[in-house]
Amino acid sequence: MSHERITVASNDCLGVARLGSVGSFRQMYPGFRHVEYVAAGSIDRVARGIQAFQDAGIQPKEIHGRMGYSWAYSLAKNACSLVIQSGLVSSEKLIDRFGKSIPILVHDPEARRKYVIFTRTHPYLLLVEGNDPGVAGVDRAKVVVDRFHDNGINAGVIADVRHMVGAIRMDDQKAFFPQWDRSLSYLRTQTSFPTNSIYGIHVPIGILHWDSLPIGWISRNMWKDLSDSLGPSVREVVVENLPDECGFIAMSARGWTSFVRRTQQTLDTMAESGLLQF
Repeated sequence: MSHERITVASNDCLGVARLGSVGSFRQMYPGFRHVEYVAAGSIDRVARGIQAFQDAGIQPKEIHGRMGYSWAYSLAKNACSLVIQSGLVSSEKLIDRFGKSIPILVHDPEARRKYVIFTRTHPYLLLVEGNDPGVAGVDRAKVVVDRFHDNGINAGVIADVRHMVGAIRMDDQKAFFPQWDRSLSYLRTQTSFPTNSIYGIHVPIGILHWDSLPIGWISRNMWKDLSDSLGPSVREVVVENLPDECGFIAMSARGWTSFVRRTQQTLDTMAESGLLQF
């Protein structure tokens, strides 16, 4: 059964040079009216970017802050994550500037590390993304969200479908499909009531291989199965779309055109399946 939910796109696809570019976002995501804004750079740069999106009629659904690290992943992946998050605004600054007006999203390790700060400041809405591989990562995020609830904090879980599939190689089809089915079964159970803590999902369709789904393997029917697995607790579906490591820093005009074309082909299939709702 389909339930009403908001479709959101992350501006991660724009890379560090274009994060605040409304024109580039609209080129990548025509018709999208909500953005998950990646808090890269200074707090003032983030504020200017958010204001530019708001002025263009694209509402910031949440601000994506820091991730933390987890020993469930390799040292190399943790090192890469720490390099990325070194360029993200601290949780303290995000809460101080935006915490009473825009939801703040952090990963589970950051939520645990800054638990006292979040409980003391009571943000408007705190979203905690499951970080560790497999459905166990979502369960870990649910535990910390339940603790926030016990302290009177409005909080919810974001389940990242790529993380849920687990730490498998994205060239291993034999391992991928059972994990995909297992993830959908989990979502079907854990989002079946409006009061469940899973507030939304991330669907990473980018080209950063270790943090994106293998979209070439995912058929229209599989996207539909994902859509059908989402119960009434799910308020939003967020499209993430990371370029590769070099593209996140800078991308050629030809590379950008190819990236946009690939993305829109995928978005068309996802919309046809009912996963994306406009």
